[in-house]
Amino acid sequence: MLNYVLLIGTIGLLLILIYAIFPALLTRVFKKFAIHQLDNSDNKQIALTFDDGPHPIYTPILLDLLQSKSIKATFFILGSEAEKNPAIIKRMHEEGHLIGIHNYKHICNWLLSPNALKNQIEKTANSIQKITKSEPKYYRPPWGLISLPTIFNKKYQTVLWSVMAYDWDNKNGSDEILNL
Repeated sequence: MLNYVLLIGTIGLLLILIYAIFPALLTRVFKKFAIHQLDNSDNKQIALTFDDGPHPIYTPILLDLLQSKSIKATFFILGSEAEKNPAIIKRMHEEGHLIGIHNYKHICNWLLSPNALKNQIEKTANSIQKITKSEPKYYRPPWGLISLPTIFNKKYQTVLWSVMAYDWDNKNGSDEILNL
């Protein structure tokens, strides 16, 4: 019985390594299968990206700020929030911002089966396309945690990040962000 439990445990650990840990290492450590930063050695540029919205209060304020400074950004949105706030998605699109996929719900890819992950991505893509009449091209997994199906996804380019602002962390605040 103990041998059977050890065998099942070993198989489970191998599956976790193959499905989640190995893809994470490939993307984070070896910088494979995802965009982390643009090659802008000639110019000093940054790409602003925002995740998890749209939020009905904060996203319009952010859009007003970006518009006042003539800045374009990329918004990786949740399909469930897009369906609740289609006017904000439409505004993002009309103002020239890129809109990418950030799953339908904010669920870690490591906890989703390949089919469930595909459904999360496609449902969000359909929501974006229905609102903007434009098909999204980019995908950012929640928490940047890549799983094996993400590596084999050829329909959407996976985008991660090179600097984390931790703007969601109440301890740091805006002064800390300026010190990045």
